[in-house]
Amino acid sequence: MRYGVAPDHPSIKFIASALEKTLDNPDIHLYCDVEFGKDVTLDDLLARYDAVLFATGAVKDKPLNLPGADLEGVYGAAKFVEWYDGYPTGAREWPLTAENVAVIGGGNVAMDVARELMRNADDLKAKTDIPDNVYEGIQGNKAKVLHLFIRRGVAQAKFSVQELREMEKLPGVQLIINEDDFELDDDTIEEAGKDKLTRQMVEELFTIREMAEDMEDDGDVDYEGNPADRKYYVHFNSAPTEILGKDGKVAGIRVEKTETGADGKMHRTGEFEDYPVEAVYHAIGYKPAEAPGITYDEKGAHLANANGDGRITTEADGGEVRDRLYATGWAKRGPGGPDRLHQVRRVDDRHQHAGRPRQGGRRRPCGRRPRPRVHRPPARRARCQAD
Repeated sequence: MRYGVAPDHPSIKFIASALEKTLDNPDIHLYCDVEFGKDVTLDDLLARYDAVLFATGAVKDKPLNLPGADLEGVYGAAKFVEWYDGYPTGAREWPLTAENVAVIGGGNVAMDVARELMRNADDLKAKTDIPDNVYEGIQGNKAKVLHLFIRRGVAQAKFSVQELREMEKLPGVQLIINEDDFELDDDTIEEAGKDKLTRQMVEELFTIREMAEDMEDDGDVDYEGNPADRKYYVHFNSAPTEILGKDGKVAGIRVEKTETGADGKMHRTGEFEDYPVEAVYHAIGYKPAEAPGITYDEKGAHLANANGDGRITTEADGGEVRDRLYATGWAKRGPGGPDRLHQVRRVDDRHQHAGRPRQGGRRRPCGRRPRPRVHRPPARRARCQAD
């Protein structure tokens, strides 16, 4: 758990206690530091066990597949996460020389990456068990402006509420949003209200919109009202189309404005804007690990299995079912679906924030556009509170 969780998420490591209960079962044996295909083969396992189940997860990034993705200064989230998590085989140093940075992605990994790039090193050191080499790296971070690009709209993002609340309270960071991104039609609000987690996320995003307005109104300050020396832009409905380069290095990113319907379908508008950046991080999903001796479905990005039911097959598209071999989780279905760690975050979030005052708790002046209350059925408008 030490190397699979961001250093500023110490509470998630409490899941280790749940794992201890499972591993206390005398019929369960855990063998660590064993590499499949190197230390033990498939034939070795089949000779000793009745069935072999692959739950190998994902350790590599999905390819970005944009022009310029091979430029110096383009990084996948997986390796960066390994670095700041202190993973034993990860990089010991990371180039944090860019003053203007872009992050691509609409989920919690993108939020993690953006947060770490905007973090104050001393604040991180005081509150977490961050490794010394990561502390020194973040202490020397040159980033002053960060752009987070999310292809779809506010109601289609995949952030957990806790991730958003951590974004709200970054010392020295001003949050900046485009208010037009928050003009949600009634159908979108109604659709968001059908799912509890989506509803909570959207309402928290509207809190962030209000905070961003307050930060600007109060003179470009952070959540505590102190002068901000870093700016964090959040762009919804913004699909990067090209990484711009100069002399083989990242020099900018080209982004197309999109529109997203209530059904979540994205439409391109043909309107483009270029942003000057010197580094681009992409967190657009992971590619589940391959397993020696098991056919890999490149299209679906998972181990080949029969109609997604988990029985390993000889071919990616059909083939024969292999006896006693199975896959589960991302190894079975590819990178998507429930992320158990993020579910743990949500559970922890309910305990950690129960009854707490809202961060950035300035009350909204009358005349400012109210946030929609995303209920089912949704109430269309909230009353404006007087100061």
